[in-house]
Amino acid sequence: MKHILIVDDDAPTREGLAGLMEAAGHSVRMATNGMEALHQARAHRPDLILLDLSMPIMDGWAFRTQQMVDPALADIPVVVLSTCGESIRPEAALLGITTCLSKPSAGDGLLHLAGELFNMLDPAGGTHSRQCPVDRDRIL
Repeated sequence: MKHILIVDDDAPTREGLAGLMEAAGHSVRMATNGMEALHQARAHRPDLILLDLSMPIMDGWAFRTQQMVDPALADIPVVVLSTCGESIRPEAALLGITTCLSKPSAGDGLLHLAGELFNMLDPAGGTHSRQCPVDRDRIL
């Protein structure tokens, strides 16, 4: 079982993703903005973060910037679930975002991607064996 943090201000999206991940056997925590997400991630270190970019209080970009400077959180892979396009590629690469899936994303594709990312985990210590690169083929 892996621990997933879902960060999205849209309740139906959050709940839908949570149901999908829980049905696949993962534990889920949720946050409605980047500030809540930082608190959640520090209190209960997730194995994966599913992140929306457009949120109130602290958006996904600001969250990821703060995550990257926190040594305890910097290596957690992030999958952006947002309106993705060519315009975000440079920023995504600079922020080391693992990949970006357009909303609404297909559940099976997200579960498959999560499985691939979990395979990168170090099973002995639960930490990431390497930083996940931006998968430019998955940025839609």
